[in-house]
Amino acid sequence: MQSWITEALDLRAMPPGLAKSAVAERAADTEPNGSFWMVDNREPIEICEFLISIGFTIQTHLFSEDEFLIFAGNTTGDTSRF
Repeated sequence: MQSWITEALDLRAMPPGLAKSAVAERAADTEPNGSFWMVDNREPIEICEFLISIGFTIQTHLFSEDEFLIFAGNTTGDTSRF
């Protein structure tokens, strides 16, 4: 079993448009009531707004002065609409 950090979606090197596509893909692959972590070096406002709009709950943590850890949980139980 891998730890959550090795399975985290790393957005730090991705341009914003590609990052949103990667997040949408991971969200679609997330089982009902499942969750995933992300790491970003940009303020994750747009990513969080997107995930909230499709029924995820979000928690963000300032990991260091230039890194954010973002937890996304699928609270809808329905991934068919992503």
